[in-house]
Amino acid sequence: MIGFTSTADPEAGPYTLNGFWVADPWYGGTNTTHTEPDGGTIGLQPDTFITVSAWNSGYMLPYQDSKYENLHGNTIWHGAYTVVLRTVNGTQEPTKTYDTMPQKFSDTFGGAAAIDPGLPADPGYGLDYQAAVQGGIQSNLLDVEGPLAGKLWHVTAGRHVSVTSMSADIGNFDLVEVRNEGKTVAIAWLTHGIGGLHFAGLQTLYAGNALPDGAAAAGALHASGHAANGLHLAWEASSASFEPFSPFWVGTDGDGSSQVLTPEGQVVALASLNLGK
Repeated sequence: MIGFTSTADPEAGPYTLNGFWVADPWYGGTNTTHTEPDGGTIGLQPDTFITVSAWNSGYMLPYQDSKYENLHGNTIWHGAYTVVLRTVNGTQEPTKTYDTMPQKFSDTFGGAAAIDPGLPADPGYGLDYQAAVQGGIQSNLLDVEGPLAGKLWHVTAGRHVSVTSMSADIGNFDLVEVRNEGKTVAIAWLTHGIGGLHFAGLQTLYAGNALPDGAAAAGALHASGHAANGLHLAWEASSASFEPFSPFWVGTDGDGSSQVLTPEGQVVALASLNLGK
């Protein structure tokens, strides 16, 4: 976490967190086959904003490591909400020979009582993409804080796409172009819940997260010798896409096998992604 927005200055009294700006160490990693089968999301583009409700439901999840724990048994962190924090005030960093964590960070929490995702903070915006984008930006103070401050005063909602989530942690969602003076400057992430659309996050626009085009995807699959029956956008943290802002296309061949067009333009079999394994 490299920053946050809140309803008030934390030094001035009580406040409520709105969400976090994130710098993800997995972004740009060279291990392109890394997957995260036990849930959560990896590889987020720098300066991605995530609301607290989206963080609680899809990121801050109870710890598990099936690959390790299936062989060696559960770790002491299993099922607990676990975080890694930097030490402060010159306190020694833990090492293999010195593993006593600083007393300040010694508290542990287990069970579902540690974090209750609850309902999204916003009331829901029905099917009004414009209201969801504008309301989410304003309520999370993104028009006055963060890398897009000053560029989100009078934005409009542009093209949007629906994405089928294959993850148990994150439900189906929409991605929406956020336009300023006729130019797309960001991509908004909207989830579906009580009251309709909910604002879940924002990412500044770059080549890798521009909204995909269905006609171009169908052409790419046909050029690779595959059909594009039932073509739709999908996502799960996998070797095809680390983050929700960059979903992949799934189409079905004549023999019933599913093929994936990745955000990088590669065509691979869906089965090769080992989703959920």
